[in-house]
Amino acid sequence: MGAQQPQIRIVEEPRGAGSREFRFQTTFRVGRDPQCALCIESDVVSRAHAEVEFRNGSWWVRDLDSRNGVYLDGRKVSHAQLADGMLLQIAHDGPKLRVSIESPEPITVSAPPPPQRPNLSVSKAILHYFQATPGRRAGRHTKLIRQAYTTVIRKERRRYAWILAGAGVVLLVALGYGIQQRNKYKRLEVAATALFYEMKVLVVQTFDLRRVIEQESGTDLSGMLARVQDQQQRLRETYEGYVEEMGVYRKLATDEERLIYRTARIFNESEFAMKASFVEEVKSMIRYWQTEGRDNYMTAIARAERSGYTPVIVSTLQRHGLPAEFFYLALQESAFVPHQVGPMTRWGRAKGMWQFIPATAAEYGLDPGVRANTDARDPTDDRQDFQLSTQAAARYLRDIHGELTQASGLLVMAAYNWGEHRVTARLDSLATPRAAFESAFNDVPKDPNARNYWRFLEAYGNRIPRQTRQYVLRIFAAAVIGQDPRRFGFDFENPLLPYVG
Repeated sequence: MGAQQPQIRIVEEPRGAGSREFRFQTTFRVGRDPQCALCIESDVVSRAHAEVEFRNGSWWVRDLDSRNGVYLDGRKVSHAQLADGMLLQIAHDGPKLRVSIESPEPITVSAPPPPQRPNLSVSKAILHYFQATPGRRAGRHTKLIRQAYTTVIRKERRRYAWILAGAGVVLLVALGYGIQQRNKYKRLEVAATALFYEMKVLVVQTFDLRRVIEQESGTDLSGMLARVQDQQQRLRETYEGYVEEMGVYRKLATDEERLIYRTARIFNESEFAMKASFVEEVKSMIRYWQTEGRDNYMTAIARAERSGYTPVIVSTLQRHGLPAEFFYLALQESAFVPHQVGPMTRWGRAKGMWQFIPATAAEYGLDPGVRANTDARDPTDDRQDFQLSTQAAARYLRDIHGELTQASGLLVMAAYNWGEHRVTARLDSLATPRAAFESAFNDVPKDPNARNYWRFLEAYGNRIPRQTRQYVLRIFAAAVIGQDPRRFGFDFENPLLPYVG
């Protein structure tokens, strides 16, 4: 006796005369594309919106990087287990689907029939009619059968020749179509890449405008900023259309890889330029956070939430136009300890949750106190004030996010950490890590195409300290985990989601 996997039944709600009902026993997709097994015609539904698969004894739903998300019993999910009676919603205000899990009836597997013994009479007929025996003349009947056989063979050969010719034509057409599709993909990739760097130019402009608005309080540039942001949004939607049409995320092998690509986009890095080697390095660093760094990760996230740091950091970063995921930079710097004291560097001792050195602190309005370069706790040191240091960190990240790194989030991380363990007379003479970064790369053109992390790794990797590369990977991997902590074995939800505006 054998058993089939449970059948899943999907019913559109509200139920009525027009509602549809579906039953599936294998993996299927939900989307606007007619090729999806569960096709839903709605503007809020992506062409390939979600996928439902049976895995490890249960049915699971997975968001295919849709534009409007997937909700399960009112909660937004990227990957979740389905249970009987759950309400699956495509987009927040989109179509509703009621899920039922039905146990299958056991089926009986019949024993295969016993093997048949060869037909000996056929063998004898072949010997008699088609294999000439020396010294023996064939009779009239035998000759007639041999002639008929020869005629049939000739006809079959002609028929197969036509079949092969037709197959050749089909193969040529398929090959031509494949070349056409490849060329189309290449054209889309070139267009998407150009559009992406146009988006980064606008990001740099928004940072510049924000800085001017802050410095020139009497200057009203809010209308210009709003227009630039609207243009950004239109370009972003066009770019996402390219990515969806090219199936970038659908071609990835695992949810982990999809989250890595999605996190790169959050930090303004192009999916098309990402190297496979970087993806593997991120996976390795994710393993670090899942094993030896696990307790530190969970303790730091819990501390930030318990102390009320998370909503303040997220809102401050977003107010300055930065990705909320720079939250994980503070996790790497101090594990969200406001009175953290770092080691002595050539630029002085770093202190506080964001680990400012004295010169950078003073530049961004923080008083480093009378004990700036000691390891003692100092109540006069603004770096150890959570609110003040977070405001300063957001402005500092915004400034290096602009002209210095051309809106490359990963280069922002590198610039923030720059200079450690590279003691040279030239770097010692510079006031801050940011100045050291700018000095080391002053021959690199200041445009988004040249100043992106993948280009830096490829062309200037020997200039980037190993410690800085590890620093970037740890923050990036922590942000990947933060997108869906349960996917990586952590017992909590995305800590930023409740506070992202």
